Amino acid sequence: MNAKLTAKETALMTAIAANHFSFFDQGLVDGSGIWTECMTDEIAGHKVYKVSDSQRGVATVIASLGRKGLLLTDTNEDGAWTELTAAGEAWITEHNGQSDREVQEAAVAERMAPKVVNPEAKHPGETTEANETFAVSEWADEDETEWVSTAFADGSSTLRRRRQVSGAWRTDFWGTTADGKKVSILSRDAKAAREAGTFTI
Repeated sequence: MNAKLTAKETALMTAIAANHFSFFDQGLVDGSGIWTECMTDEIAGHKVYKVSDSQRGVATVIASLGRKGLLLTDTNEDGAWTELTAAGEAWITEHNGQSDREVQEAAVAERMAPKVVNPEAKHPGETTEANETFAVSEWADEDETEWVSTAFADGSSTLRRRRQVSGAWRTDFWGTTADGKKVSILSRDAKAAREAGTFTI
């Protein structure tokens, strides 16, 4: 990786390498990405990854990394999508000391492992796994939209939807509180709910 990066460009690439962002569902590899608006929102003003205090400033850094060949941004009717290039993957591998592909291959192998089909499932092919804190149900629609529902003991829950939009994978999250309020959330909110054993606003 020969491109010389500025401090702000380095901060953004370091944040990607540290899995700071939601999305990048295929791992930190060539072609995996995130909605640009989500990226700018999740990093603007960050005290550790000092990319920029504004979303517009972050967008400028993204464009600069695009010119240097580490990121690629494409705009369609659904919005702007930013993904890693092969050079971006190489930069992350170099700075992480290992390839993320091995991690992703292990994750795929785990997903492909047989699971117990829930006899009380509401969806065809739904599988359920549970522990003392929450229960996770997974299923896929006929259009290959993937769903993951996490239900907590207090009645709150989170829901993840993953589907292809204009040739790229898009992931959306929602959370429902114990009293029934449903809101759109980020993946980090869903992770926080699992750690806490409940979803709250």
